[in-house]
Amino acid sequence: MGTASFDDRRWWRVREARWLSVVALGAALAAFSERDSRAAEPETSSPQRCDADGNCQVLPAAPSGFSLGVERLFGQTWVVRSRDGTDGSIEENFDSFNLFAAQTPHEGYSSPRLAADYLFDFGLTLGGALGYHGVRRDGYSADAWVLAPRAGYFWHFSRWVGLWPRAGLTWLIQHDDGDSSAEDELAVSLELPLVILVAQQRLGLLLEPYVDIGLPGGAVDLDERGVQVGVTVFF
Repeated sequence: MGTASFDDRRWWRVREARWLSVVALGAALAAFSERDSRAAEPETSSPQRCDADGNCQVLPAAPSGFSLGVERLFGQTWVVRSRDGTDGSIEENFDSFNLFAAQTPHEGYSSPRLAADYLFDFGLTLGGALGYHGVRRDGYSADAWVLAPRAGYFWHFSRWVGLWPRAGLTWLIQHDDGDSSAEDELAVSLELPLVILVAQQRLGLLLEPYVDIGLPGGAVDLDERGVQVGVTVFF
């Protein structure tokens, strides 16, 4: 009876990571729905802004507390990989549309990632994201874990729409059995998600432009920019 190849095992890891992300989001949605079904407390009054004539406008209450989501589910990416060669620096460009973890060639920092943040009442947010994907290029393949701590500010400028600018660091940690040349990467990440709030403003649909700027310090420099779609639940 034959054994699974190394690439087969990696493919199954990618598939498992994708479905674990979906299951985790489903569990969060179920918990939120259960909490709402048990809630019987009356809604608190919303803050108002009044003009000199006494006309008042109800202001939207910004989400606060914990959020749990799945980010970079699908979208367009543009990756530039620069490396040292015998004749100088060699630059490679990878433009692709990724759907979940399916992306060929898969290069860069993006993969479906579980995200958790805490939103303070005054708008400051602190949190991070964790993801996994397989790196593939020209016969080379490796496991890649992504760790991305960040801080941001949630600007709820209308009842159903908000902006969530965030900044942080992204570590791309690679591991390839039998290849010691796999190099970890570090980038400064800037994100500007547009958040569309539905389901009583507790479910956020994210349209996320971003840029990951690779920091120098190795034989490879990796930069990425793109637009991705995600979803998050506010508790």
